[in-house]
Amino acid sequence: MRPVHVAGVGFWTPGYPSPRAWLDGWHDPAATRPTCALLDSRIGRYTSLVTRMAVEALEQAATQGGVRLKEAPTIFGSAYGEIRTAFDQLDMIEREGVPSPARFKNSVHNTASGHVSIATGNTGFSTSLAAGPATFAMCLLEAFAWLEAHGRSVIVAVADEPLPDHLAAVGRYDPLGMAFHLSADSRAAGGLGRLSDLRRRNLEWSPAGVPERLVKNPCAAGLPLVEAVLGRRSGMVPVELAGEGWSVELRAGEGAAS
Repeated sequence: MRPVHVAGVGFWTPGYPSPRAWLDGWHDPAATRPTCALLDSRIGRYTSLVTRMAVEALEQAATQGGVRLKEAPTIFGSAYGEIRTAFDQLDMIEREGVPSPARFKNSVHNTASGHVSIATGNTGFSTSLAAGPATFAMCLLEAFAWLEAHGRSVIVAVADEPLPDHLAAVGRYDPLGMAFHLSADSRAAGGLGRLSDLRRRNLEWSPAGVPERLVKNPCAAGLPLVEAVLGRRSGMVPVELAGEGWSVELRAGEGAAS
């Protein structure tokens, strides 16, 4: 497949509400909930943290890349999706015998995709993927394939929130969301970098300075690419931190994330 170009980056985790804040270590204790200007109070009511992180990162990447969300194809990824909302519904059924209709619509894996479509009027391509520790890598693969077939641009947004107590044995981690606006056209990409040769390599990544509870988040597989793109470091970058070890080649450009 042909190379793709990074046009924008989005990022949100508590205390670090933007990619630049993360890269430069600017901790903001007030950043406890994603702003999500895209979602009005009616649409945003009852939305989970995982949806808000994905939408916030998507907005950031789209803004930097200069694309209208009404027209942009989107790929959402989450290893566990709306797992907390789903378990809340099951608990409600156990207690009261019925689930909440208002919350049920937010318990499906494509909740973020649906809310973005409603908020922007975008009726074009959108998909939601789950592939465990390979979720971020598979979202990139989907983006490469989409751009190979259709050209133009696509936005990949991934997010995972902490698991509910029912699944404590699976692991504990902090919330994290990020997004990449990818383009088939280097002239429209803003010079952040070019990605190519996405495949399995089993590269190692040393998460220097990254809290352990963040590294355990399935979406942490995207952190090496965020840091490499923003830090303008060319080379092979891992995009899966466990399993089969997917990675991608980055040729860093001259742009800088905002």
